[in-house]
Amino acid sequence: MEKNDNINDTVVMETTVELRIAKAIASVKRTSERVIGITNIDYTYERFTYNGTTVRPEPITPLERAVVGIIDIDGDASLEKVGKILGLDILHDNAEKDMLLEAINKMKGYGMLEGDESYFSLTEKGKVFAKEGERPVTYTKDFTISYDNKHPDYIYLDADFSSSKLVFETVPISSTTALNDIHTIKAFAEMQAPSVQNEKNRYILQSATLKSAESIVANIFVVILQSIRDENEYRVFAYDDTQESILPHLSELIQNEREWISHLLEQCIKKSLTLSEEDGGWTVVPYEQEKNDVQKAIEAELVKCEDEETEGKEIEGNDLETLHKKATYDQVSFEFELDKIFRKDNPDEVWVISPFVSWSFVKVRAKQFEPLLKANKRIFIAYSEPYDNRPTISPEAEQAVMNEIRRLSKTYPNFYYVELPKFHTKQVLEVKNGQCVLFNGSFNVLSFDNVSAGRKVSREEMALVHHQVAISKHQEYIKTFTDIYSKRILDEINQSKNPKDVAEIKSDRIDYLYQISENKDIFVDFYTEYDEKTLQAKNTAWYEECEELMERINQFNANGSVDQNEFKTTSVLYQKLIKGSVALTISSTTISELEKAYTNFEKLPKSKNKTKDVSNKNSVSSLNTFGSLSDQAMAIINASNFENERNVTLYVSALNFLYANRAFKNPTEGMKYLKKILKDSMVTSVFSVFDYTPNKNGKMLDITIGIGGYSFRLLGICPINMETKLRTIRIPKGTTRLENVNLKNLENTFKTLINK
Repeated sequence: MEKNDNINDTVVMETTVELRIAKAIASVKRTSERVIGITNIDYTYERFTYNGTTVRPEPITPLERAVVGIIDIDGDASLEKVGKILGLDILHDNAEKDMLLEAINKMKGYGMLEGDESYFSLTEKGKVFAKEGERPVTYTKDFTISYDNKHPDYIYLDADFSSSKLVFETVPISSTTALNDIHTIKAFAEMQAPSVQNEKNRYILQSATLKSAESIVANIFVVILQSIRDENEYRVFAYDDTQESILPHLSELIQNEREWISHLLEQCIKKSLTLSEEDGGWTVVPYEQEKNDVQKAIEAELVKCEDEETEGKEIEGNDLETLHKKATYDQVSFEFELDKIFRKDNPDEVWVISPFVSWSFVKVRAKQFEPLLKANKRIFIAYSEPYDNRPTISPEAEQAVMNEIRRLSKTYPNFYYVELPKFHTKQVLEVKNGQCVLFNGSFNVLSFDNVSAGRKVSREEMALVHHQVAISKHQEYIKTFTDIYSKRILDEINQSKNPKDVAEIKSDRIDYLYQISENKDIFVDFYTEYDEKTLQAKNTAWYEECEELMERINQFNANGSVDQNEFKTTSVLYQKLIKGSVALTISSTTISELEKAYTNFEKLPKSKNKTKDVSNKNSVSSLNTFGSLSDQAMAIINASNFENERNVTLYVSALNFLYANRAFKNPTEGMKYLKKILKDSMVTSVFSVFDYTPNKNGKMLDITIGIGGYSFRLLGICPINMETKLRTIRIPKGTTRLENVNLKNLENTFKTLINK
């Protein structure tokens, strides 16, 4: 199967409003302009419904045309004369007479003719319509007029908002600013109601009676652009997201009102300085900042590019730049570029270096990252340790951010995150097929996203950096992430008490960094220590498993027989150990002893009857002590005291003890006691782990409960049909280290908890 490089074929991600705005603005924005603010306004106007009377022309019939023509030539004519000229025998044929009279009377009704059968003549109106070949028709019709009393010359309301999402509210006619002057109504109807007033088609509105009125609200985004050449020069564009287009007439209306523009700017600034819990609870967002050298260089490049475009010169670009064509970006344009990176470019790696992380990461960036992560691409983020004078986000927002970062890290082994010593660099590095593209500037990608229009007025800009610098930065960041992740993995190994857990610690993230690094020497110390300690852990785990298997084999050998199922199980365990020993440093003496014991085991008679279970000989407790401990355990679970974590831990330990020793008549009885803690959310809230897996027969579930620093396993206690209910309280294994409770240490663990 061919590899599909189109991310959108795998994951469909909804386009955000800021991206739709960026797309619309791109067609009108000048190179030397930057977007400094986006805000939304409720544009309010009124819509009036009238009943109107209109006169419009209607072509006359051939018979009418002939009658009018005869009378017009002669000046006047009798009915008999008209009939004779037309070839009608009106003296003897009543049908022909009635037909002619009907036509004449109709024309008289239109005001075209006057007189009687002895004498008909054309009126002044009749002479006009004789010349045009038309007659006037009057009709009544309801029509609407949209009107903004603050901007009475804005006649394009219906054209601009024809497909917009509008909010309507009926208002009393008495409280409206309805149009009453027929000449003004005709002017608006000319644009908004051409079926009742249209000079070109000679539809003339004669009168209009107001029937009802509505107040209408349209939610519109206003984008403010500032010129880099002259920072006192602004252009504004009204954008309707329902239509996904710019409204040219409304844009022009706002552009011509300087006070309105000033108000919108103040609105953007005010919102950017307002505490926003949703955006992370920033106490302040600075607007005016002194331009740094990077910004000045970016602006100079923008002006240069525009001048060269005007002069028709070719603009030189990065010779490796196949991913991107623009050299500079304002905040909205770069948001659009980020969307391209995550949705279309299909890069191998994306590195985001951004000092501050806010709620924006949860609501926008993580959603942008995930399609790439699902496509097995790699994403790296680096953020700064807290600044002493940096406005802080709320504790709730900070927790939400870190939870999302940890979720991505746990879910995707191709997601990397690090906290670095205080820095203020803002960079985005994209890597594809060995090509590195680096953006540098002032856009804080992890704490700002342009999504919430009106929350910020800023000068954030990004510029494309030379590809050699991009390559150098790529290797520098590889080194930084390698140092941090090496320490994380080794710390996890050193802190783990369970050899099996150590043996399962992977170095996949380091392995990838090793592949892409040009300096392999930086990995030597890590791999030396990692290989040594994981090998040691694997050896220890092997010896523990070998000891358990030897006990099992020796017991069967002592019994002198083994049933067929037990023989198969034991043989599988043996083959697994022998195979695993190849990659380890296992004593040859130990292997020889295991092989010798297994050789004798193979010779045992195989019975079809279940052999007495020998695995419990040393598992929990001896028969002479079981009674007293069993009584204590039963008393504990019957008491069901869940007032604190210690009591819950003791309850789980007692249940584990009883179940492992087959103190219950059947699994159902044990399940009854398990349900007591599962149905209580206060109890389950103190679990650090609650997980389940199907057992070997696929009919029952093995339950794992982590609590009080221990990990308890209840094997086959729960029927498989309970999985749906258990899923709602599932708590997968995290980073917390737990002491595994097994058949060997269950009794001692239970005794320890009793005596605490």
